[in-house]
Amino acid sequence: MSYATTTDVAIRLRRELTVDEIPFVTELLEDVEALIKLRIPDLDARVDSGSLPERVIVMVEVNAVVRLITNPEAFIEEVDGNYSYRRSEEGVAGYLTILDVEWGWLGDAGGMFQLVPVSPNRLAPYEGYARQPDAHTWNPPSYGWAIRVP
Repeated sequence: MSYATTTDVAIRLRRELTVDEIPFVTELLEDVEALIKLRIPDLDARVDSGSLPERVIVMVEVNAVVRLITNPEAFIEEVDGNYSYRRSEEGVAGYLTILDVEWGWLGDAGGMFQLVPVSPNRLAPYEGYARQPDAHTWNPPSYGWAIRVP
């Protein structure tokens, strides 16, 4: 069972869900939670420990479902004269999408790399392109920030 409920979705849609929508929304909520748990397997432990507020998970799950319900084609632009439209590059039509900013809210930065602070006394191992200074002009500092590839 997902953290978010059909009632959470209805509140954010500002309308009651139809009888046909309730089972569909329930499945979508289960699906989006499964996607989150693929990337954050210890999700429940994070909530239990208090390191991740349950409300944030509810918000992310509901956002993904509402995006799909309100805009299943992922349109972000439409022109009337000589008809034209444009789809979102972040949300593929018909699919649940969790945005990068939402992954960040969940504590999973993901992406290609993360910047992590280091001190002169405790240097982090340099990874990614910073490990290959010959291939790039950037040389990692002895203190400051290091690049960590997740």
